[in-house]
Amino acid sequence: MKSTFTRSAQRSLEEQPVSSQFKASSQLHAALLSEYKRPENSSMPKVTLTSTGKEAVRQARLEKEIQKFEYTLQSEVASLPKHPAPIYREQTKLLIERQKDSRRDKHLKFCDEFEKWVNRLNKNLEEAYKDIKRDITDFFSESDQQITNYYQTLTDEALLKREIDFVESIHSTVNAHREKRETKVNALDKRLEDLEKERFRSLELFCNRFQEGLIDVAFQLEPEITAHVDTFREEFRKVVAEKRAENQVYVQEVNRQHQETFKLYDETQIQKEQRWRDLKHQHYIEEFNVDIQKLEYVYPDERTQLYDKFRKTQKDIFRERKQLLEKLNSIELAALTKSIVEKWIDETKSYNELASQTIDVCCNNLLEETKKTHAHCMQRFELIKTQLLYARAKSEEELNQLLDEQFLPQVNCLNQSARDLMKQAINYYERIDQQQTDIITNFGQFFMKIAQKNDEYKTEMQLLMHNYEIQKAQAADKNDEVLEELTKKLKEDKQKLTEALHHPRLEECLAQCYKDLDLFGEEYERFHQDNLAIANQHPNIIRNKHQLFEKSVLSIFELVDPQKEQFLQEKYRRIAEIKIKYLIAKEEYNKKIEEEKLIEEAKNKKGGKPPATKPKDPKKFQQELEDRMKQLLKEQPPQEVAKYQSPLDQQFVQFRSTNEIAERMYIPPDEMEQVVAKEKSETDEIESYLQQQNAPKDPKAKPAAPPPIELPNYAPEEDVPKKSVDFAEPPPINVLNQAVLEKDAIITIEYLSSLLNQTKQKLFDYITSCLNFQNQQANVSDHEFIKQSEKQRNERQAQIDPQKQEIKNTIYVLRSQQITMHKKRYERYAKQLVERIDDQTEQINFLLEGGLLDMKDYIQEQQTLKNNLQTATTLAKLQGIQNTVKENYFKFGEKINDLEQKLSYLANQELDVLLQKNKDFMRDCKPNEYFKEELEWYQQMMDEHNATIVKHKEKRTQRLEEIKKVLTAKRQEQLDKFEQEYIIAVEDLAAKDGTGKKYGRPKRIAQEKLRTEMTKCEKAQECINFKIQELKDHYDLFKKKQGDYFANLEPSFSIKVRKILSGTLVCIKRYAAHIEALKPDNKVVDMPRTTWKENKFDTILENEEQQDGQKDDRK
Repeated sequence: MKSTFTRSAQRSLEEQPVSSQFKASSQLHAALLSEYKRPENSSMPKVTLTSTGKEAVRQARLEKEIQKFEYTLQSEVASLPKHPAPIYREQTKLLIERQKDSRRDKHLKFCDEFEKWVNRLNKNLEEAYKDIKRDITDFFSESDQQITNYYQTLTDEALLKREIDFVESIHSTVNAHREKRETKVNALDKRLEDLEKERFRSLELFCNRFQEGLIDVAFQLEPEITAHVDTFREEFRKVVAEKRAENQVYVQEVNRQHQETFKLYDETQIQKEQRWRDLKHQHYIEEFNVDIQKLEYVYPDERTQLYDKFRKTQKDIFRERKQLLEKLNSIELAALTKSIVEKWIDETKSYNELASQTIDVCCNNLLEETKKTHAHCMQRFELIKTQLLYARAKSEEELNQLLDEQFLPQVNCLNQSARDLMKQAINYYERIDQQQTDIITNFGQFFMKIAQKNDEYKTEMQLLMHNYEIQKAQAADKNDEVLEELTKKLKEDKQKLTEALHHPRLEECLAQCYKDLDLFGEEYERFHQDNLAIANQHPNIIRNKHQLFEKSVLSIFELVDPQKEQFLQEKYRRIAEIKIKYLIAKEEYNKKIEEEKLIEEAKNKKGGKPPATKPKDPKKFQQELEDRMKQLLKEQPPQEVAKYQSPLDQQFVQFRSTNEIAERMYIPPDEMEQVVAKEKSETDEIESYLQQQNAPKDPKAKPAAPPPIELPNYAPEEDVPKKSVDFAEPPPINVLNQAVLEKDAIITIEYLSSLLNQTKQKLFDYITSCLNFQNQQANVSDHEFIKQSEKQRNERQAQIDPQKQEIKNTIYVLRSQQITMHKKRYERYAKQLVERIDDQTEQINFLLEGGLLDMKDYIQEQQTLKNNLQTATTLAKLQGIQNTVKENYFKFGEKINDLEQKLSYLANQELDVLLQKNKDFMRDCKPNEYFKEELEWYQQMMDEHNATIVKHKEKRTQRLEEIKKVLTAKRQEQLDKFEQEYIIAVEDLAAKDGTGKKYGRPKRIAQEKLRTEMTKCEKAQECINFKIQELKDHYDLFKKKQGDYFANLEPSFSIKVRKILSGTLVCIKRYAAHIEALKPDNKVVDMPRTTWKENKFDTILENEEQQDGQKDDRK
């Protein structure tokens, strides 16, 4: 680096004077330097930048002012005309010039040395830069060679043998090189930065030494040197900044190359890793495809065993159900009841539930095995899923998609095939099981109908026997009713005989009783004739009942009334017509096909034309159809109606055959309603048609034209032969081409038909045996019944004459004696009752006279006491007279109450006793001794006596109320008169003595006022004493406190004393006025009020007191 100084510049720097600002700055620098060098534990005050700066500026200003003053003084001296100019010596001037040249040389020499320092530093730094870059290049080349050699060892064979840890090894190897390179790159930045920091420190040191040297040479002033050196510093800083920028660019370039290189390595690493993943991925797929086709996944041994067990269970269930059918069929019809069939149905339901549970166990085992196998397959699926996810040849979404689209469908397909096989097996078994269940249910319902008919037959036979017994009982009841009426009439006539009032009436009743007994004999003969008629009808009723039972039970086997023969003929005719129409439609279809073939062949020939088709004449076509129908009906006539004669000589026609009944048992119960509804609609249609045909026709009317024949639409696929209802489809086949279930485990039509035929034959035998048994029992019971009826008639007729003799000897004689005895008893009681009422009347009159005498005595005594009030001189005597009057009032009231009780007893209780005795008399007339009319007559007599007693009772009660009212009024009247006289006497006495509210009030007011005045005097005395004591306290306080204490009081001390003296003076004056009021002959004056708290006392009456006085005067 070359120096920028010149000689002219050095001279200009030497000629410039030193300014005062530089001195201030130098002082500031020196002060700060001394502060920096000051020991920490120094006791001198600390110099701060602010204080030192202020002091330096102040000193500089002071020096500047002094210098300015000197310059002014010099200018003034120089301006004086008489002042001489300064004198300079030449030798001194030469010495000064030499000194300047010496300093200039030193100054230039020091500048050259500074330039050498800077050049040497730059050279050393350039060498250091080259070494650092060479080291980085060599390190990167060696790392690249190692990584390349490592990648070349990773071939396909080596990759397939490796596991996922090799990826980590690649990562670790490459990352180790990456970390070393990054460490180098990071160290490169630091190393280059250290060089620049060294450059900056060295240049700063050079500048400082250069500045110090120039200052020591002192060729220029220190500010100029500092400014000159600062230019170098600024230039060096720019150089350092440029170098740092270059280093930053170099480091970024190295880092970019490092990143690009490892980006290529990362791509190679990813390629190797992806190649390993692809190889593993393909290997796992091939291995899975081989494993998934093995039998342990497709059809394991456990599934084979379970299906074998399923087939064995199917056979066992079929065998058991067949045994159940045979068990029901083997029951004797005599023992066949609804409860037994219900028990069998419950047994079948229980077995069906057990079978269902057993099959459910098999199905559940199959399902569990399917789930288990599916789980095993899913384990293999999870294994390949884990392997593929382990290999990760593709993204997780792609792998999931691959698993869902390629591998999971295979697993699900195996599971679905197993489930489909299981579903087919279950559906196949359910169809067969449902068919067998429907057959058993329908077979049970068929037998239930027979059992219900049998139960109804047994019930009806019991009802018949019951009705037979009821007929006998009704005849007996009718006989009993007639006998009861006769007995009732005989009893009434006996009662009349018992209740006769006199002897002529007694003879008439006895003759009527004899007539009643003769009617009993006639009824006994009629009852015997009715029993003979009932016994003769019994055999015919039994035969009719068995014929009805036979007809109802054969209807279950579709043997119906012969009236249905025409209906069946029409039904079979329609069936035959439908079959013939179908055959004609088939022939027409085949003709049409042949014609179309001929037309097509004619079209295909060269130059050929299709033959012209002639339209068919509808009338001619209908005629041909009718002729064809008639011909086919002759060749294939309708089915004939089968007729049948029962063991009880009843005629039937067969509505359905046994095979048809067996076929209906294959129809499920829930579909039976639809089948029945369809059959009902067909039946209604045929019956309506028959009604129209059988209706009377008008001979003049023209016969209706037959409807046109309509052929059904024929389709070739309909020619497939109809399957039998017991047809079973082949069972499902497994993957080993083996049937998983049995085909022949079904109930056939032939088997069911044989069971039904056996049942029908047993039914005929059962009906015949029942009829013979019932006839035999009826003959025995009827013979015994007639014999018993004759015996009973003879015994009853022999009892009539003894009954006549008994009535005469007992009832007739006893009633004659009772008539005389009852009459005498009543006459004695009536006489005693009249005497008792007369005695009570005399006693009441005596009590009334005594009450009037007591009232007279009471009036006299009260009058005497009232007269004594005028002579009494004291209140005590008046009160004594008043007490005596009240005592007499009370005693007379007790006498009134006593009289009232006695009269009330005679007017009520005594008469009630007589009424009760009348009731007792009637009660003592026992029903077994008195008859009803006799009791009514005696009761009438007692009612007359009771009416007399009630009249006496009302009269006595009226007299009691009158005497009580008179006595009570006189008693209260005397008391009221006395009270009036007593009030007048007390008023007079109070007026004399000045007592009471009216006459004693002024006296009490005066006494109260006197007490009030005395109390106020005492209060005034206490107040005076209190004020004097308070004045003493203020005096003691004035003696103790002196000076400023009384100056700050608020209010002032003198005001407080004046208030106390004024209050004391007022209290003394009021006290003197109160004392003056106690003197005799003192006038009443109003006291002047000093406060609002005082009350006013005077002798003037207020309004309230005046009103109270007026009220007292009125009283």
